[in-house]
Amino acid sequence: VELRQYETSELADEGLSETSTSDSNEKPDASTAFILEAKTYMNIHSPMSDTLKENIPDYKPFAPKFVYLYQKQPINAIVIEDLKKDKFCLANVRLGLDLKHCQLVMSKIAQYHASSVVLLTITSDTGEVQDMSDDEVLYDMLLKTRKLRKIRERPDHIERYDEEEFFVRFRLGKDSVIFIHDMIRHKLQHKTQRNHAISSMAQLLLTLRYYACGNFLICMGDFCGIDKGTTSRIIRRVSEAIAGLGRTFIRLPETEEEISQVQQGFYEIASFPKVIGALDCTHVKISSPGGPNAEEYRGRKGYFSINVQTVCDAQLKILDIVSRWQGSTHDQTIFNNSALKAQFERGQMGNSVLLGDSGYAMKNTVVSW
Repeated sequence: VELRQYETSELADEGLSETSTSDSNEKPDASTAFILEAKTYMNIHSPMSDTLKENIPDYKPFAPKFVYLYQKQPINAIVIEDLKKDKFCLANVRLGLDLKHCQLVMSKIAQYHASSVVLLTITSDTGEVQDMSDDEVLYDMLLKTRKLRKIRERPDHIERYDEEEFFVRFRLGKDSVIFIHDMIRHKLQHKTQRNHAISSMAQLLLTLRYYACGNFLICMGDFCGIDKGTTSRIIRRVSEAIAGLGRTFIRLPETEEEISQVQQGFYEIASFPKVIGALDCTHVKISSPGGPNAEEYRGRKGYFSINVQTVCDAQLKILDIVSRWQGSTHDQTIFNNSALKAQFERGQMGNSVLLGDSGYAMKNTVVSW
């Protein structure tokens, strides 16, 4: 890395650690060189580089990466990437630049200018450009203080709670959580532990806690010592990983032995023969999806929902699930359009029947009560 030093006497009276705002339109003078250069690396080069990466194939950076800001009297320093490792070097001022390198310099200047124009195009919620000159906007951006990153304590909930306390908070026992973790760990683990990477177990526990109480993301993050934005991404990632296990655990019996075993389970409850599953629908409440067809999701209970069809065995283990219908859809309609009904009509379930409530018509495949 390169250490660029500035003596305290050369700096402005206010440091980077203080929030600096200016109501005047005065341009920065030489005394603020360190402050402006540091904030250029922290607040401007990064978004400009991101813009170029998205639009230029084989993009190569036009500036070294910002590594660290050192502020300790009497020295202030900016630590930046050493470009020598990528075979960059200073031009010989006596020989000047050849045509190839002149073209390279002009190309980089053009990229820098284009990305700065994009960065300076700041729009409000109405899409109108703010009434500020380019210099004023750029100076305003330079004066923004970057929020310091804080690594909070991340408690070990497995060790922290006993079995009963753990179940109350996560709705699952420790053994069940460890079992799930072992199956999805490879999808959650980070390649390295750099930058205080969040462990796969912490990600799973955070998501289970969210499932258990459905609280705000900021509260979930505080529970595990994680930022709100990171919490949102983790919940989505873990949910997709868990959903990927569906075909492993949610399936109807296929062999004659499996079918007979499920039927025996129902028979032992109420001496009811040939039943292979209990069929019903439940409404999962959602926010209004918006759009012209939003009211199709409002069910008979008055709120927006997804009507989910589920089949379970005598031990309440889910065998089949359909979760794609609007809340206003009738239970019978969902069953009539399901692959489950087609399986029964093709005779794949043998002489088995499903047990449903009065919302289903009495058929050869469904016994309603």
